[in-house]
Amino acid sequence: MGKPQFKQVKKKKSTVRVEPVDSEVLPECEGYKIMRLKAFKDSPTVHFVLAKEHSVRDKCHRKPENRTIFLRSLPPFVTEESIRNAFSQFGTVVDVFFHSSPSSSLPPTNSSLFFEDVPPVKGFKVAYLVFEKEEQANRAILAPSDVPLVLFSEKPPSTLNHWIDEYNGKATLDLDALRSEVDSYMADYDQSQRSAEMSKKEEEEEDADGWVTVTKKSGIPRKESVHNKIIKRQNNKLQKTQLVNFYRFQIRESKMNHLTKLKEKFEEDKKRIAQLKESRKFKPF
Repeated sequence: MGKPQFKQVKKKKSTVRVEPVDSEVLPECEGYKIMRLKAFKDSPTVHFVLAKEHSVRDKCHRKPENRTIFLRSLPPFVTEESIRNAFSQFGTVVDVFFHSSPSSSLPPTNSSLFFEDVPPVKGFKVAYLVFEKEEQANRAILAPSDVPLVLFSEKPPSTLNHWIDEYNGKATLDLDALRSEVDSYMADYDQSQRSAEMSKKEEEEEDADGWVTVTKKSGIPRKESVHNKIIKRQNNKLQKTQLVNFYRFQIRESKMNHLTKLKEKFEEDKKRIAQLKESRKFKPF
């Protein structure tokens, strides 16, 4: 029996034609235009952001659709001044709003200059740029994507220097402005307290017919079980504070009272047993 012979089959190599792609022209990404950003002019690093016209169902008068551009994937170091500088070549930027995620409303703002009620947006963020005219917003959207937009006119400081400058800016405070803000806040608080007390007194006063307005206090009504627990806890506290059987005569009287109660209970138990024997109907003998 001879060895089986195998026939060699040569497969044809499939050729894939690769179309040349212009690296300078970037396509759109799900309806967004890809734009380039540079930190400064000679920076070797380019950041890509997504931009499109602002269009939502919930309208906001501060974000008009025909004059607003929506930007995504902005780097953390982008500030309001830098984004204005980058898009100033297309026209005047009226407002800049930063959010951590897309939102149709306005971002919350701090009511105080020295105390932060709202933390700043950190990390990668989104921005809404509002131009002065509609033609300026269209010019920014239709701008060629191969030309990067420069954020800063000169090389920004390092991260460590930026933190140092930020700390120094917060450390040096205008004491007069801080004092005036605190005084105005306390004055408003005192005024609100006085008005609340006046309204409470007016409610407690009798009207022309002799009636007094009674208002229901806010809170959850107590159940009976909860009320009993509270009373029991209060009684336990009182018993701990009271001195029981502290003197000798008190100890002697407490022992005598205890013996008297035991004798009374013994007599009651004897009577009960006698009544049970008499009421028994089954008498075998």
